[in-house]
Amino acid sequence: GRFEGAVKDSNEGDVVGVSIAGGSFSVEPDDRLIAKGYVATKGEDGYWTVAKSGSPAEVVDPSTGPVVVDTEGAADALTISATSPDADVVTDAEYTGYFKKVVTETTDGKFSVAAVLDETVVNAEAVAAELASKFDQITDAGVEVAAKPGLFYSVEQGQTLGAMTEGERVMATSTTVQLKATKYSGSGFYKILVNTSDKK
Repeated sequence: GRFEGAVKDSNEGDVVGVSIAGGSFSVEPDDRLIAKGYVATKGEDGYWTVAKSGSPAEVVDPSTGPVVVDTEGAADALTISATSPDADVVTDAEYTGYFKKVVTETTDGKFSVAAVLDETVVNAEAVAAELASKFDQITDAGVEVAAKPGLFYSVEQGQTLGAMTEGERVMATSTTVQLKATKYSGSGFYKILVNTSDKK
């Protein structure tokens, strides 16, 4: 995962209770806390990524952010590996299928590889169109729209485009999700947001 702030070990003296073997950190982790055979390197985004020493990353994980590699071939060789937020709702393999790989060349000639939601699979615009078509069906309980299990959906809404706010993020546990939406008198503006977590 991605971690903000410094990593501290609560143990006293020379006893180290933390062993970091992966992840992305906003502050460089103390060498004592990094597992043997692993090393922390600073990426283009300013985050420190902990990975096996001497071996480039083989996968790109949407939860840990982009991976920077030296060659285009190495970028092509990377595969996406995503962990389902709830194995009872969607398998890791199905969840990984929601993402696509995006490769961009960095200013220093390296390649940044990110796993992002594939808009051809996770079509937020189609869900928004479905919501708009169901405007008359909006009640206090919300409205049901099509969804991908394991992803978090929310409605950004307002009576004007300049005053839209995001509602609660709800994880879809099936191929539909119940979203809270306000039925404005006259007309309203709605946008569907699709995310991989409930954190705004």
